[in-house]
Amino acid sequence: LHPDLPAAAAKGYIFTLYAPGRHSVASTGSKRRIPLLRKTLKVVPTYRIIPGRSKRAYLMAAVKNTTGRPILRGHANLFAGAMFSGRSWINTALPGREIKLPLGVDDAVKVERHLRQKTLVKGVFFKDDVTRYTVQIQVANHHRMAVQVEVHDQVPVVPKWAKKLEVKEVSLPKGMTRDKKTGQVTWKGAIKGSSVKKLSFSFNIVRPKDWELRQHGG
Repeated sequence: LHPDLPAAAAKGYIFTLYAPGRHSVASTGSKRRIPLLRKTLKVVPTYRIIPGRSKRAYLMAAVKNTTGRPILRGHANLFAGAMFSGRSWINTALPGREIKLPLGVDDAVKVERHLRQKTLVKGVFFKDDVTRYTVQIQVANHHRMAVQVEVHDQVPVVPKWAKKLEVKEVSLPKGMTRDKKTGQVTWKGAIKGSSVKKLSFSFNIVRPKDWELRQHGG
């Protein structure tokens, strides 16, 4: 099925949606919009930050479908108060499920990321190059109120075929977690208004002497 068809958007469920009141549809073939539901839902705003890829803070809104009815996929018009801020796309959300809406970049949240590295040669008979990488991240909240933030970064993952390459001595700050399978490190928390949150983590990459390391965007 084409993804825009109602049958595909319903994800295998049969939905019957009733429009309140009485409505007339002209026989001229012209389209008419009929409102099915009007509801105010609680929004939980969170800033998603990936400083290794971008220094921008992307505001995301998590909305739980508490209407008791399904919300089908389609375009959504976004407003900040009475001001139109853009269009987005929502996927089908069954009752009780969560919808995530991208609300764009917020210039009042500034991000900086710096990488420092130091290489030493270790070993008696077989020499290894050991490079210590330290990643320093700063998130400045210029709003007067506190904001919720998710910061995502990366510790390298060694492929199975790289037998002589190791990632060791990973050091993470309090509250930061690491997925050992993907190498992703994540910090979630609140940043007070008009304040700066500093995060720093480090790790070693061990390899045979004079091996060259190259970073790619994968």
